[in-house]
Amino acid sequence: MLFSMLKSQSVCANRSRISATLPHFSIGGNHIAFVDEWHHLGHIITTNRDDKAEIISKRNKKCGQINNVFVLFW
Repeated sequence: MLFSMLKSQSVCANRSRISATLPHFSIGGNHIAFVDEWHHLGHIITTNRDDKAEIISKRNKKCGQINNVFVLFW
């Protein structure tokens, strides 16, 4: 199995329950960084489990699709 370090990130879903130091994960000796927000299969996963970023992203995508339809009939 092959892993890409460019595509591998860690998200801690509830940092308030975890101590100040996060666990260290590595693949092939390369450290996997923790991020606050990650795009996975078209969805945005955040550390605070808030859907605000996901909703804004989907709204913007839908606005773009509507604008494309308007261009066809304008």
